[in-house]
Amino acid sequence: MELKTNNQNIIYLNWNDKEHIKAVSNLHIKLLPESILSKLGYLFLSKFYYAKLTKHNLIDVYLYKQKEEYAGFISCTNKPFTFMGEGKKKNFLFIIALLGLLIVLSPNKLKCLLKMKNDFSLDNLQKKFGDDIGQFLSFGVLEDYRKSIDPTEEITVPNVLMKLVSSHFKINNKKCFFLMVLKTNVTAIKFYEKHCGTIITSDNKNESVTVKFDL
Repeated sequence: MELKTNNQNIIYLNWNDKEHIKAVSNLHIKLLPESILSKLGYLFLSKFYYAKLTKHNLIDVYLYKQKEEYAGFISCTNKPFTFMGEGKKKNFLFIIALLGLLIVLSPNKLKCLLKMKNDFSLDNLQKKFGDDIGQFLSFGVLEDYRKSIDPTEEITVPNVLMKLVSSHFKINNKKCFFLMVLKTNVTAIKFYEKHCGTIITSDNKNESVTVKFDL
């Protein structure tokens, strides 16, 4: 369910709007270059991930636009354990063709695909929280806007988006939500802890930690 807001700078992504898809795909690659999705590239993001998954209401994306520039975005899902599988199933032939093309163009993307499968293995969280938990998938704000004050809410843009994602999950009847963040991204971890996020897993074998937020 889309969160309605009076903030004119916040735009709910329309899967059929080419400008929206281009904006979020470019922001993702620029702001999250180490993510598996970024390594899979613009074609995967723009043709499948942000186009098809939003079309089928499997993920929700909000863009932040200020001074005619897309300055940031968040993406989240109410189906953390099934959204990718459902997306592949609904677009089976399309995704097979797209992934085949990506591998032909860049064979090393096969490793990214295998790693992505492992990253979405969240059996322990599913057993513990079931349908009561959502997943905060991606978050980024351009450096020039990170200290910019939003005129409507009078807080910085990152705080506006963090507040937005909490409100999104509340209206979708989630009791909590989580995100995965690279262990090396100390600044992000401190930011999430400031917003009452709690690290619930920190396996030395993995590159990421899981941060959980109660609502």
